[in-house]
Amino acid sequence: MDLERERRVLQSLEDALEWPRAERDARLQRVLAHDESLLGDVRKLLETADSLEILLPTEMPVRDPPEDPPPPERLGPYRFGALLGKGGMGRVYRAERVDGVFEHTIAIKLMRQPALLGRGDQCECYGSSNDRADSSLEGNTGATL
Repeated sequence: MDLERERRVLQSLEDALEWPRAERDARLQRVLAHDESLLGDVRKLLETADSLEILLPTEMPVRDPPEDPPPPERLGPYRFGALLGKGGMGRVYRAERVDGVFEHTIAIKLMRQPALLGRGDQCECYGSSNDRADSSLEGNTGATL
């Protein structure tokens, strides 16, 4: 196929894809009546495009996000406190260490799982830089629990 013919086939295909499906064949017949070969090539490409639309949908079904469950009362030695913030990825809570070993305040992020994975929340904990009793906790520490 030469470049000019390929350009005409692709342009005719683009035009036909913009037309309502019910009108395509009649309009193509009118527009391309002068060239049966070109009409045949465009029809083949339209059949392929239509089958791909069925096999490979380009839109994901949209659902309302599920309601966030309340946080657990405790996570390890930490008791959940006030909600500090929330967004598209999850919620962040203030948490206090309550086991009496030492005083410590951290932020715990409960991360939402994408609906496609169908699992519960995950947690990330970030400690404050003060009131550290353990040298291994220096600086902000992040961990997925």
